[in-house]
Amino acid sequence: MVRSFPHGASYRLMKKPITLTSYSKLCSDSVDTLHSNGVIKCKNYIFHEAKAYSSMSLKDGIMGDADTDLVQVIKLFNMRFFDGETKHSKCTTCTPVQEVRPALNAFPVMMAASKDIADADLPKITAAPATNLEKLQNRILTYFVERGCLFPAKSGKAATSFVSKFTEMVYYLDGQYRKIELELGHGKKFPDVFMKEFSGYNCPENSKHRKKNLTNLSEKKLNSHCISVREVLQAQGPYLEAMPWAEVKQTALALVKAVEEYCVFLQSQNVRVKVSQAKPQSEVEAKANVTILRVNQGPVHLLFSYLDRQVSATELYQPISVREHLPPGMERRRVYDAIEDLKQSGLKSHTVHHAHHIGGSKESLHFVWRIEPTGDPQAIINGCLKVKQKIQADAPVFERRITKREFMRAYGFVSERVALRSIFKNLTGDQSAAHDTDEKAIDKRFQVALLCEDPGIVVDLRTVKLPNQRDTFATFFAETERYLSEEVGVAVQERRHGEQLYLAKAVILNDLHRRVQERVPPGTKIPSVKWMRYQFEPINSRANTAKYYKAELKIKMMVQKRQVGPIVFNVR
Repeated sequence: MVRSFPHGASYRLMKKPITLTSYSKLCSDSVDTLHSNGVIKCKNYIFHEAKAYSSMSLKDGIMGDADTDLVQVIKLFNMRFFDGETKHSKCTTCTPVQEVRPALNAFPVMMAASKDIADADLPKITAAPATNLEKLQNRILTYFVERGCLFPAKSGKAATSFVSKFTEMVYYLDGQYRKIELELGHGKKFPDVFMKEFSGYNCPENSKHRKKNLTNLSEKKLNSHCISVREVLQAQGPYLEAMPWAEVKQTALALVKAVEEYCVFLQSQNVRVKVSQAKPQSEVEAKANVTILRVNQGPVHLLFSYLDRQVSATELYQPISVREHLPPGMERRRVYDAIEDLKQSGLKSHTVHHAHHIGGSKESLHFVWRIEPTGDPQAIINGCLKVKQKIQADAPVFERRITKREFMRAYGFVSERVALRSIFKNLTGDQSAAHDTDEKAIDKRFQVALLCEDPGIVVDLRTVKLPNQRDTFATFFAETERYLSEEVGVAVQERRHGEQLYLAKAVILNDLHRRVQERVPPGTKIPSVKWMRYQFEPINSRANTAKYYKAELKIKMMVQKRQVGPIVFNVR
């Protein structure tokens, strides 16, 4: 029995034949057996030492060398158990060659560590943003990188403060830029980058909260944000003065300036409200529920100049609708601001203002009327109460006038005004009178045309000639009509609809003008070729050039399809 113990492998008990006469042969045979069984990876094992024992306890053994005769050991000492040790020589199979690494240079390591310390406090993109504010900050940092803006070393805390304050301000204003511009007026205020790149992050309605409105912005918070951003921009250092950081700085300052302008607007609004609330009411204002406007000694605002002239021309206690004298198409917010300005500036006459609330979501009706400069307060109160009763009764009439004006403004480009007036009357039941007798006559004629379902009743005024109107080119166009009938020919509408005439053959306008000029008597006034073209019946009666048509030639300068006939090609 042999216990073989190669280097790096567990021992194995093996039975071997007595034919193995030496320890060296026993060692090589054991190594071969272990290698074939997959216990060891290679055969690079050599004999080191061995002992013979009389039992499995392996005690009191006899040492032997590689050439010891094992047969003699068994015969003389009756020792049949052997324990051998081997040594493993170096090989690539069991001991892989380790990669030789170059000596480490301490200077790059120290430089990298120094850079990490200098950039430790610089603002960095959050790997997993949890809030919309962090997402907006990531977008702002990404925008800086896209523009080539990199923070210099050792500007960590100041740069982080700048990004944080700037992000908070942009987040607070998200979704309100256009509304602020409408409030301020006078065009664009905010750079486009805030609407295109940094919008859609502060949307409480996406998380089942109330939508953010312009009234949610606090003037104090806006001022605080403006001051904070200006301070951090001032503390950044000279790198903001060089491109591309200079462009970012100008964009941030443009945002701050626009917000500061809106803060001034809010402050003026607050002062105006406080002044109006602190102003004591007179007896007339308290009892008649009206507002006495101050007399404007200076020039009246251009917006109210027409209203001022109308008020001055009317009698006392005759109500005038303010909205009818404002420019059409004004939004409700702009109308409100205009009324507030009217209350502050006033008109040149002694007038009062009254707001009639219709109810619901409809806009209020605003009226002004003249009163006596000096008089009995009770008489003025009674006069104002009578006017208010009249307004109460005629409120639908005033409202319909305003609606009609807005309707005409919005759809005036679609059709003629007479058609729009008829459409509005038929749809809304409007019974308002015409502005003048001409408009009344035109509306009446149009109603007759609608009832008869005959648009031909409506007369084209271009065909009507005044008694004293002279036709300079009558002879020329009469000869033109004869020439077309004799030489060219005319044809009726191909489907026999109407009395419209068309050319039977195509003609060249310059050639037609020359031929007719040869036929007329000497001394006849000849029109230009272009004017001759305008006297053919226009193809589109709504074209701008149709206004030059004087009904001289009742022929359209076009050839119908059936007059041309089929085109035959002979292929040989």
